[in-house]
Amino acid sequence: MDFRTRFPLRLWRPNLDDEVDAELDFHLEMRTRELMRAGVPEADARREAVARFGDLRRARRECRAIGQQREQRMRSAQYLSELWQDAAFALRQMIATPAFTLIAVATLALGIGATTAIFSVVNAVVLRPLPVPDPGRLVSVTEVWRDADQGAVSAGNFVDMMGEQSAFDAATASTTVSFTLARDEGAERVAGVKATGGFFKTYGVNAAFGRVFGPEDDEPGQDQVVVLSHKYWIRQFGGETGVLGKQITLDARPYTIIGVMPASFDFTSDAEDLWVPIAFTRERKAMHDEHYLSVAARLKDGVTIEQAQQQLDRIAADLRTRFPKDDADRGFRVSTMMSAFIGDYGHRLIVLLGAVGFVLLIACANVSNLLLARGAARSRELAVRSALGAGQGRLVRQLFTESVVLGLVSALAGIALAWVCIGILIARAPQGVPRLDQAGIDGTALAFAVVLAVVCSIVFGLVPAWRTARADINSTLKEGIRGAGSRGAKDVVRSILIGAEVALALVLLVGAGLLIRSAIATARVAPGFDPQGVYSARFSLPQAKYPQPDVLLQAVTAIQEGVSNVPGVRRAAVASNVPGAGTFSNGLVPEGEAPVLANVRQSMARFVSPGYFETMGIPILKGRDFTPADRAGSQLVMIVNQSLAKRLWPNADPIGRRVLGSAPESDNPAKTAKIVIGIVPDLHFAGPAAPTDLEFYQPLAQLDQTGWGWTRRTLFVVARTTADPSSLGPPVRRVISDVDPGIPLFSERTMEQRMAATLDTSRFNTMLLVVLGIIGLILAAVGIYGVVSYFASQQTSEIGIRMALGASRASVLKLVVWQAAVPVLTGVLAGAACAAFASRVLASQLIGVRPTDPATFATVAAVLLVVALCAALLPARRAAGLSPTIALQS
Repeated sequence: MDFRTRFPLRLWRPNLDDEVDAELDFHLEMRTRELMRAGVPEADARREAVARFGDLRRARRECRAIGQQREQRMRSAQYLSELWQDAAFALRQMIATPAFTLIAVATLALGIGATTAIFSVVNAVVLRPLPVPDPGRLVSVTEVWRDADQGAVSAGNFVDMMGEQSAFDAATASTTVSFTLARDEGAERVAGVKATGGFFKTYGVNAAFGRVFGPEDDEPGQDQVVVLSHKYWIRQFGGETGVLGKQITLDARPYTIIGVMPASFDFTSDAEDLWVPIAFTRERKAMHDEHYLSVAARLKDGVTIEQAQQQLDRIAADLRTRFPKDDADRGFRVSTMMSAFIGDYGHRLIVLLGAVGFVLLIACANVSNLLLARGAARSRELAVRSALGAGQGRLVRQLFTESVVLGLVSALAGIALAWVCIGILIARAPQGVPRLDQAGIDGTALAFAVVLAVVCSIVFGLVPAWRTARADINSTLKEGIRGAGSRGAKDVVRSILIGAEVALALVLLVGAGLLIRSAIATARVAPGFDPQGVYSARFSLPQAKYPQPDVLLQAVTAIQEGVSNVPGVRRAAVASNVPGAGTFSNGLVPEGEAPVLANVRQSMARFVSPGYFETMGIPILKGRDFTPADRAGSQLVMIVNQSLAKRLWPNADPIGRRVLGSAPESDNPAKTAKIVIGIVPDLHFAGPAAPTDLEFYQPLAQLDQTGWGWTRRTLFVVARTTADPSSLGPPVRRVISDVDPGIPLFSERTMEQRMAATLDTSRFNTMLLVVLGIIGLILAAVGIYGVVSYFASQQTSEIGIRMALGASRASVLKLVVWQAAVPVLTGVLAGAACAAFASRVLASQLIGVRPTDPATFATVAAVLLVVALCAALLPARRAAGLSPTIALQS
């Protein structure tokens, strides 16, 4: 055992430079004395000793460098040794105090686990780049009409844009389609994409084997080639490598398989199954109307989004000049592909990550209070250590190490909790969240959990460690383990922590309350139709088999009549869209106004069969319904909703008035004029939380080839039944199979399910925020209870004196509760101020309630105060029930 171990208290430590100088001087002195004993005079002996020694300054530098390295190694070894000792001591402390350890670890694990789970989702959905080369150069190009982001691009605008731009290395236009795949066992619906020849070059990805299609395949007559996604290749062909060259039948046309994409190109679980060339005809390339294409592009090296936007602005201005009939008021907008890919889910998930961060901070505040209480109990131990020579820095390091160990142990439990939470999130999340299924506990999530544990250790451990380590030694040793010398300061710290917990909990609860009120307001919104007892499903009619409107109408009529005859069905109809599923728009101009784009009222188009309104429970407010007489060759008719009627004729009866199509629809719009025959209520077509639109309805029987193209020959069959609507699937499938076995039926849902699905995202967000708010409330209540209990235990003698002098139980109760009331009231006020700002991030998710709704703030504050009062009353009643004698003896 060396001197430092036996006598750790050292009053001074020699400087390294002084040690080196002393050592060299000693050697010179010894050599000088040797020479003097040999008869050399002292002055000559010293000069000779220095000469024999060599370059003294160089020797000093080398010795100092060697000494510094050795000292650094010794310090590192000592530090690591002390760190290991502190970590081992921390583990022993945790084992020795199981109640404290269980509460602290459970509290922190809850916060770390929840935060890690949400971070894993954010990382998978928002932060992780697209798995393509140089994803930062991928952009999305959308059309803008009258300063509103319309999104879809027309074929003519895309072709002309590509002919004039120089900002992109490659660009592609694509559209999602629903293919009918012919199989021996029956037809199957396949999700696919039709894209221009630059699709795969734009994304910078080649086939895993085989090849991708290019511009040479993107020509009419050369387009019957198909590239499979990896997941579809596995599902449909069992991963067979000999699939290249085989043919599959899509929409009654043969396609040759030329390649299979790598698994990484399946961006999401519900991504497309295959890709085929879009093969624009010459007429389609010249069409600047019909906006249905999604455009992606890859920026050239050195070109920024701003530069690309400036160039497309010039191109849009040129298109407006060249094609005023179609492109008036139109422009282009360039944005990152990632922002287009994730949509508004990024904002929603960041809000949830912030909310769960509040829960973590509340947990840290609770653990800080626990450590402060334990520090008070250990104050005598730490005072003895300090008296034996341990400085404040050494004590803080020991206590901080204990906090880090506690944080890391909690992180292990939190990671297990996060794994469970991620599974629940994936199972309960609404459909359509991109890449949510890819969330998991990977290396990034593990690193985040560890970093979070260390950061939390700093947050919850540094202040208690600093407060405990700086306690006055003399006072602590005199007062015993009570640590009276620092109790007042620690009480202030605990009060501040409680106020912070209450403020954070109030922000969470206000957010949850606003979403709950919004959900209640949404539930009261009348959708405009009766969804109960209505079955719906989709089917597609291949163009190759059903090329003409009369053939299409014949099949549609047969399906409608067949479903109408199913037992239990009261009424059936066919429509291009139903509430909660899909939409497309068209422009209308009332007769009497010039048929130009400046006069267009953009409206949502619905094409339906007779009986649709009765089937859906939509009343005809005025006029009449469609009849079988409204067919091709007869007067074109339409039914409008109330909002469109007011927009077209604000002060007149719309029945019998004529509506022209949008200016681009025909060179002679009067030929396509339609007479309004009825008015129906406004529908919340996209769900109760969505606003109503301008809508019009036309009979399917009056659609021409262009109109059927708008529907993409994919329609809905709806049926109102007296039985359970979900039981209609098998008989409806039999009806469609009798009409054509090659027609697949898919997307089967009741209308109640469709409308409920429109609220899935808001319900999911509300559920998560409510759960987080409740957790925050419970943690805050536990923290208040713990602090009041500690205050009461510290004042036992004072309470005994008060009661001995005649104080009543009520006054003691009031004294103890008031100590909690001050930080709670302060926290409520601070939390309300913070919530007034924080709630604004939820504004886009609220329906029928303001972000600063006074009723919500008042209710949440009242609930929080009641919970705080209950948490404080329990230890206060226990303190008030103490016997004065026992209290004084303590």
